[in-house]
Amino acid sequence: MQLVKLPLLVIFFTLISLSATAEDCPNIRLDLTSESLASIPIMDQGNSYLCYAYAGSLLLNDYYRKININSKLINPISMATQSILSSQKMYRLNSSIWGGFISHSVVGVLKGVCLNNGINNFLEPSNINLLFEKLTHLYKITRQELRKGKTMNVFNLFTENLVQLGIQVESLPTQDQFEDWLSGNFNHFFAHITDKMCVKTDFINHPQILSSTSKPYKNLTNEEIINTQLKTINPVAINFCSDSVLNPDFEIKSYQHICSKHYAVAVGQRLKNNTCQILMRDSLCAKYNSTVQGTCTNGHYWIDRKVLLKNTKDLSWIEL
Repeated sequence: MQLVKLPLLVIFFTLISLSATAEDCPNIRLDLTSESLASIPIMDQGNSYLCYAYAGSLLLNDYYRKININSKLINPISMATQSILSSQKMYRLNSSIWGGFISHSVVGVLKGVCLNNGINNFLEPSNINLLFEKLTHLYKITRQELRKGKTMNVFNLFTENLVQLGIQVESLPTQDQFEDWLSGNFNHFFAHITDKMCVKTDFINHPQILSSTSKPYKNLTNEEIINTQLKTINPVAINFCSDSVLNPDFEIKSYQHICSKHYAVAVGQRLKNNTCQILMRDSLCAKYNSTVQGTCTNGHYWIDRKVLLKNTKDLSWIEL
C-alpha cells in the first residue's frame, strides 16, 4: 500500500508547488483603486507601431497625476518624436518612429514634451496614420525638388504645402534647419516637424525610469518586481513577445522565429483557478480582442502570468 501512496503524495505536492497561492499572487486592481490611473483615457494606437510611446506615456501620466491630478496629459505621439530625437543625439542613428524604447522616450520627455493642449488635432493619437501619410507625401516632393539643386525653391514648396495640408507649426525652421531635416531619413524629417507642432512644456519633477535589466534588480525575479510595484499602486510596463502570448493561432514553425516585441502595462493581478493572472492595459487591445485568455474589454485583458513572463524581455517602471 505504501508503494501506491508515495507516488500519489509526490503528485499531490507537485501540483501544490505548481499552483499559484494568494500570498504569491495577491489580488490587486489598480484600474479600480488608482485615482491617477483612472483619470487617464484608454487609447488605441491603431496601425502604428508606437506601443512603447503609449506604454511610456501611461507610466509618466500616472506619475505626474499622482503629484497633481489635474496635470495635462503627455501625448504618446510627442513621446515617440522625442524618442527619435534623443536616440539621434545619443547614438547618431536615423532612428525609426515605428518601434522604440521607453527609456529613450523618457529621456526626451525630461527635455520638454508637447502636451495634449488641443492646439493641433494632428497630434491626437487617432490621427497619427493620417499625419504620417501627409508628411510622407511632403517628404517625397521636397526631396525630389532638392535633387534639382534649388534649395530656396524647396523651402518655399515646403512652407506652401504645410498650409495646404493643414499642418500648423508653432514656428517655421530656418533655411539651415530645414536642410538638416531633409538630410536624414523620413523618421528624422517626421520627428523635427512634429517637434514644432506645439509648444513644449518643461517639467520640474523629473522621474527616474527603472528597468529589470539594471544591476540593482537583476537578482529579483519578474514576479517579485511586479508584486512589489503593484502593491505600491505603481503600474509596470512589460516588453514581451506578443505573437506567442496574445495570438491563439500563432505557432513557432522554426528556430528562426523572431520575437515581435510589444509593450503593454500591468495594472492588476488575481488568482483564478489556482492560476495567477496579470491584468494588462494595452494600446493594441482592439487588435488582440480575442486572446488566449479571453476577450479584451475597454483596453484591458487578463493573461496567464506564467505564459506572459516566459515570453517577457524586460520590465520598466517609474520610481515613486
